[in-house]
Amino acid sequence: MQVTPLMTRPTWPTTPYGPLEKNRTMSENIQNAETAAAENDINVGKPWLKNHPGLEGVKDMKDYLSTLHTIACLRLKTMKWSYDSFENDLAKDAPELAEKDFGFSIDSRGRINILDPGRNLTSDDQCSLRRRLEQCHSLERSARGFVELVNFIAKYDKSEFSPFQHLKPGSLAESFDYRAILRSEDMSEAWRSQIHQHAQIQAQAQAQAQAQETTQVETQNPSISEIV
Repeated sequence: MQVTPLMTRPTWPTTPYGPLEKNRTMSENIQNAETAAAENDINVGKPWLKNHPGLEGVKDMKDYLSTLHTIACLRLKTMKWSYDSFENDLAKDAPELAEKDFGFSIDSRGRINILDPGRNLTSDDQCSLRRRLEQCHSLERSARGFVELVNFIAKYDKSEFSPFQHLKPGSLAESFDYRAILRSEDMSEAWRSQIHQHAQIQAQAQAQAQAQETTQVETQNPSISEIV
């Protein structure tokens, strides 16, 4: 019995840089691919060209990080203007609540979470604070931009933030107590200090989890000496 081979569609030719574009000649394809590859190599050493297209004038990584810190500071100043207005209104409308110890974070989805470090807030207090803060729309927008900048700073500033590369963006966003940052004398130092504290807490939690896992394994698999 004779078997008729199946007809397959011809594959489109490719180059080391990928498939060719049908509407271009071979030389145009290769030239465009080589240009794209060269630009990609440049972007690896100069991430600001990819992350922030408006920073073409940045000279090196040190200049890039300095620029990010400056923009992050401006974001916090924008947040502070909005927060100061919130705090003044709170002092007028609910002076007792304004005197209580509280903080707030803004997660990666823009949701405001009320922090109660002194455990002195009632559920009504928390609802009132959250509702008032949600009316400060620039807080959420500025916080999103601020966290995005901090993620880039933590990623590329190896000298200070290399131990914190494991932090997830969402976790990083929720680690900030913005009230503490915005009321501090040095907001830049305050957010950096909070990242360090948050990373230390995460490292301790991971170490405890690993120790518990090791203990469970040793319990389930006793050594030969213990069996004897």
